[in-house]
Amino acid sequence: KHEGKNRYKFYSSEIGLQIYKQVVLRNDLMKAIERKQFEVYYQAQVKLESGEILAAEALIRWNHPEWGMVSPNEFISLAEETGFIINLGNWMLQEVCRNYKTWMEQGKAPIKISVNYSSIQFYERNFVENIIKTINENGLDPHFLIMEITESVFMKNPEKAIVDIKRLQAKGIQVALDDFGTGFSSLSYLNSFNIDILKIDRSFIKNMMLDEAST
Repeated sequence: KHEGKNRYKFYSSEIGLQIYKQVVLRNDLMKAIERKQFEVYYQAQVKLESGEILAAEALIRWNHPEWGMVSPNEFISLAEETGFIINLGNWMLQEVCRNYKTWMEQGKAPIKISVNYSSIQFYERNFVENIIKTINENGLDPHFLIMEITESVFMKNPEKAIVDIKRLQAKGIQVALDDFGTGFSSLSYLNSFNIDILKIDRSFIKNMMLDEAST
């Protein structure tokens, strides 16, 4: 059903196991925060010439007691379907701010931290206010944050997207467009929405050294 109509698949035990896993994850998702099962990892963005860390992307993982470390590909869609993505996003920003504050208190060099947001989070009523409130509560300067969004943010309500992006940028928060080169990606986004950072999807450039058409 997820893949659309007029399709078929042969059943296998692996499919049954995957369905069972999805049921378990769906049932356990709502309590995962209070059970302290989520973890944030940071993928560094490094300057190749010097090895200097310029920024880092915050990546969430679910350390499930039965299934081990679960990737976002398996639970983010469930979180969006159930609306739990709002609570999960709030928790993640709090955790990122807490970690960043600790690094600053330890005297580490300030860097940018990017956090991914779905369109569901972006269209929350007090989206911008909640972000600024969380950052202020942790005594941090909003300039450290990069908000990563996908083009789906622009599909539902582009007028609100433009206003909120400007409000975030006015506070010093940069906005990055992730996975550019997939879906209905358009260069017009860069003018209409004043994006700070463009992240080109790997599938779009992976053959550029081998295929002249990709360059």
